[in-house]
Amino acid sequence: LKEWDLQNHMDSAQAAFFETFWAEVVRLTFTDQLGYESSGLEDDMWAILQLADKPRHEWWDDTATPFTHETRDDIFERAFINAYDDLVETYGEDRTAWRWGELHTGQFVSKIIGQEGFLPNNPAVNNGPFPINRGPFEMSGGTGIVNETAFIIHDNGLDEPFTTLILPSYRVIMDLNDFSNSRAMHTTGQSGHPASDHYRDMIDPWRAVEYHDMYWGAAEITSVSSKRLELVPE
Repeated sequence: LKEWDLQNHMDSAQAAFFETFWAEVVRLTFTDQLGYESSGLEDDMWAILQLADKPRHEWWDDTATPFTHETRDDIFERAFINAYDDLVETYGEDRTAWRWGELHTGQFVSKIIGQEGFLPNNPAVNNGPFPINRGPFEMSGGTGIVNETAFIIHDNGLDEPFTTLILPSYRVIMDLNDFSNSRAMHTTGQSGHPASDHYRDMIDPWRAVEYHDMYWGAAEITSVSSKRLELVPE
C-alpha cells in the first residue's frame, strides 16, 4: 500500500486490497451494534472518518467480546488481516496478481426490455449475437470519489459485494470559448439498436476514461458524419 498511487484503477492490486480492507472496517465497526450489515456508501465513509479521530470510541468496541474493549487500532488490524486472508483465498498468494476489476464489475442493463420480468428466460436479453444487456465488465473507480462507480460492500441478494450500482453515465468537458473544442463520452453507444455497431462501442473507452470530440454546427457535423438518414414525407 505504501507504493499505491491512491487511484482505483481496475488493474490495481492495491485498490483491491484497500477496498476489501475498507469493507471489513465497516463490517467490524457497525454490524455488532446495528444488527445488520451496513452499505459502505458515503455515509459510512463520513462516520468512519469522524470516528478515526477517537480511537477509543464505543463504536470501535466489539459487543461480542464483553470483557474486552476494542479500539480503533484493534479493528483496523483485524480488518487488515481479514482482507488479506480473503484475497489470498480467492485470488492467490501473489499480491501483484490481484486486480480491483476482478472484484469491481458492472453490467449495462436496459431499464425496460433488459429487466428479467419483461422477457423472462429470453436468451436475447443477455446472450446471442446481439444481446440487449451487456457485461459484466471490469470497472475502475469506487464509492465517494471522483470516478463514482459506487458499490455496496455486502451481498444484497441481487448483486455480489463490490458490484457497481451507480456510475457516471455521461462525462463531458465543455470549452465555453470554443464549443467545438469540447469532449464527451457516455456509457454504452450512440445507437439504441442491439444489432448496431454503435450500440456498445463506447463501453471500453468509457471504462478507460477516454473522450471523443464534440462537433457543433451543421457544416462541421456533416463533414465528419459516417451515415445519413433522410426522411421524405409522402
